[in-house]
Amino acid sequence: MKLKALLFDVDGTLAETEKDLKRVAFNRAFKRLQLAYFWDEDLYGELVKVAGSSERLRFYFARYCRMSAAECEPLIDSILQQQTAVLLEMLGEVKIVPNSGILRLFDEAHAANIATGIVTAGSQASLPLVELLLGSERFQRLSVIVSGNDVSCQKPHPEAYHLALERLDIDSRGAIAIEDSANGLAAAKAAALPCLIVRSFYSRNHDFSQADLVVEALGDENAPTKLLSNPHRLDCNSYITLADIIQLHAVSALFLEGRST
Repeated sequence: MKLKALLFDVDGTLAETEKDLKRVAFNRAFKRLQLAYFWDEDLYGELVKVAGSSERLRFYFARYCRMSAAECEPLIDSILQQQTAVLLEMLGEVKIVPNSGILRLFDEAHAANIATGIVTAGSQASLPLVELLLGSERFQRLSVIVSGNDVSCQKPHPEAYHLALERLDIDSRGAIAIEDSANGLAAAKAAALPCLIVRSFYSRNHDFSQADLVVEALGDENAPTKLLSNPHRLDCNSYITLADIIQLHAVSALFLEGRST
């Protein structure tokens, strides 16, 4: 089956948004609410392993504050409201740029009539960040957007990918996932999707042994990337093109067929 869709994660995949944007927004929200919490880079590196802001807060309060669910749920709602407001304010003051090669790949997919979609644990309230990163024209061309609000189970559960494929009316043989984390990889694989990993700041030490390709970045002509894992022995150049991803999709499909026989 031909490649019909590229499905992108957001945080860490489209851009490095976690350390200096979302983490800072949480800390500013704590301060506005006069809460004595502060997430430094190392602590956030542990928390970011939990997908979804609500789930991340629940994990933090249970693990580090020994709070019960009844105690933390009203607090979580208040924090998320403030964090969303702060995040939207920060979009106008903090320069966040897409990772190398991201915009080029979106444009290559559009030119080849291959659909692009977003599959993120982030909430719908964070979609202005996606539009800022991609630009309005690319954002409007997205064929599907699945956010954390659309599912009951966050990554590594495959529900978000199953929903994206359902909305696109294709099966997993027609798409490929582009992720940056172990949770994202696990979700993609559980949905039977090939997965390209673009390693991010907080995923440098994640286990990507099941990924179909792992790179430092997609790269560009003047910004070559580094292949970190290439189990299918793809013939890639100094940066990852749509042709490389089509090749990856075809080879990984053959690999899956071989394993099933």
